[in-house]
Amino acid sequence: VPNANFTVTGTGNARKFKITPIAAGYATITLKVTDNVGQFSQISFSLAFSNSITTTAVKDVYHTGMSDGSTAVAIDANYMFVADDETNQIRLFDRNNSGLPIYALDVTEFMPSGGKEIDIEASFKSATIPNRIYWLGSMSNNKDGELRDDRNRLFATDIVGSGANATLTFVGYYANLRSKLIAWGDANGYNFTAKAASGVDPKTINGFNVEGFEMGPDGTTAYIAFRAPY
Repeated sequence: VPNANFTVTGTGNARKFKITPIAAGYATITLKVTDNVGQFSQISFSLAFSNSITTTAVKDVYHTGMSDGSTAVAIDANYMFVADDETNQIRLFDRNNSGLPIYALDVTEFMPSGGKEIDIEASFKSATIPNRIYWLGSMSNNKDGELRDDRNRLFATDIVGSGANATLTFVGYYANLRSKLIAWGDANGYNFTAKAASGVDPKTINGFNVEGFEMGPDGTTAYIAFRAPY
């Protein structure tokens, strides 16, 4: 990224910094700002550039501010809420333009998890309650096989407002879905108790790990997709 490929637009303290790379790869970007009396501040950060998508059927858009997006709900043709499995934040992104999130809600304070990772993996928008979104944690052990109750969370948020002004309010959570799934699996010959037991790696073929969640066409039946067990 040569210096000539940086552009700054805007006025006052509202500026947009745009980077145009010349090739795919990695770069360290340093941005230094100096005011009219010589006071300055600077930041440096690492940036990776991918090759552009070479198709006219897909728009080349890059959302930033998270690197582990795991589930998204479109609220209209232009905006979407996205959650990731490494933080407890749900962010609002412009679907048609690259850039940082416009808004974010951290749901940590609403959970009895002491700030631990919920591991949000899936979501769907309610077919019966306007503007409600349901979000689901992985219900898995952590990577070391430790039981993590904070991941056993099915929770709901409501959309307030629309478009770029959309925000979320927390509605509530349910913490017993994992135990009900395990009981169902045991009763149907899947031995979920063993697969979800302490010490079991959730990402192995015999682990217990939820990745998908969707409402069925009848509006009352939800489908849960497992990464494991296979």
